[in-house]
Amino acid sequence: MNDSYKSCVVAFCHNNLISLYLHVSESARHVTTDGRNAFVLKRLKAQLKRPENKIIKKEIKTMIVGAGKHDLEKQLINLAAIIEDNNYLADAESSWHKLLMELHNQTGFEIEPYNNKTEQNKGNTVFVIKDEIFDNIQSSGKVGTLSIFFASSSKEHQVTLIEYLSKLRSDFTLLPEDIEISTDHRMLIRLNYTR
Repeated sequence: MNDSYKSCVVAFCHNNLISLYLHVSESARHVTTDGRNAFVLKRLKAQLKRPENKIIKKEIKTMIVGAGKHDLEKQLINLAAIIEDNNYLADAESSWHKLLMELHNQTGFEIEPYNNKTEQNKGNTVFVIKDEIFDNIQSSGKVGTLSIFFASSSKEHQVTLIEYLSKLRSDFTLLPEDIEISTDHRMLIRLNYTR
């Protein structure tokens, strides 16, 4: 999804929800779901041919056709939430990729996807869990804690990595209790996403 499409969808949803809530607050009586749907449907039909909504015309038509079967207010809320979650995921993945590239450039450590078989033979390599950000968002709604495994050839390399990560100025923070060191020059480090 490109940014103009996403911003158009979110603005469309928010503007229609604001109009609906103003309508409901100005009503002297309770507005039922059918009454809310009728108000939103009227707005959708009016907005269908507006030039600023050209990019989302298909989505508006789909909502108009399904208006009798669905709660349009909930559809608008859900659609805006999907776009906002997608932006959150993209921002988190971009920050994670930037952190890993900086780590590689500053320390020279290789970055690879985690794999039990190759870890045993590698030194000075940072292993990351594929799709961990996506999986965390799917399960909890937040990026939360991300893990990296580090296999080194010496304790000095471990110290280098810990020093680098502790001085890091990014969307991720490292706390001392988030480091587990084994006797065979391997570490598990957890980084917390703070955005």
